[in-house]
Amino acid sequence: MSQTPYQVLGIEPTASQEEKEKAWKLIRSKHHPDKGGDPQKFKEAQAAWDQIKDLPPQEKGYERTINFNSGRAFNDFFHKRRQSQYVNIDANISVRKAVNGGQYVLSIQLANSSTEHQINIDVPSGVTDGETVTYPNLLLGHIDVMVTFHLIRDNVWSIEGLNVIRNETFDFWELILGTTRDVETIAGTKIRVVIPPMTQPGTKLRLKSHGSRSRQNYLQRGDMLVHIQSRIPEDIPDEILVAIRKIRS
Repeated sequence: MSQTPYQVLGIEPTASQEEKEKAWKLIRSKHHPDKGGDPQKFKEAQAAWDQIKDLPPQEKGYERTINFNSGRAFNDFFHKRRQSQYVNIDANISVRKAVNGGQYVLSIQLANSSTEHQINIDVPSGVTDGETVTYPNLLLGHIDVMVTFHLIRDNVWSIEGLNVIRNETFDFWELILGTTRDVETIAGTKIRVVIPPMTQPGTKLRLKSHGSRSRQNYLQRGDMLVHIQSRIPEDIPDEILVAIRKIRS
């Protein structure tokens, strides 16, 4: 029997998601083998549902017959169908946006079209550099938009796994004598950090659970590392320079 999956479920290709689910539940109940139904019809209905359950409604006038005895034709059809519904786009975001998430405006221009579409998306918190996130039915109500995120290089912030690193510069007197400073976290809050005397440049102080959250496990969160850097003051008194020269000699 040559039928489209829509015909198997008794619906039109333009059917809404609610209509598709209703048809599937009805035919599943009617042909389920545990209820004395026809196993072959149930199998065909299951295959049809698996293929169209995540697809948006088709445009009017789009038809094709599929032979259920030809798995390749069946899969090729839906591969082509799904491919035609995707748009791929790159988005450059800050490290802060990647960790915290937030709104981002996409500008999309389809092929053979002069119209540019401005679309707001929600950047998921914890997205990583090079990660692709799919936004279903985002464009024109039926086109999925696949966004690949790229992190913009930052002089202050960087990411290593779930840990975020903040570069913080101190003058060498502060590192020699020790000091305290209110340091801003990636979330925008302030934490008082204690710099012990004789701290070496390049030291990383760890602030627990102030990093990025895992996209797979929301309860898992990295740390914030304060990467200590040093600068030489421009106004060192002469007497101190004299004392340093004496020490060196």
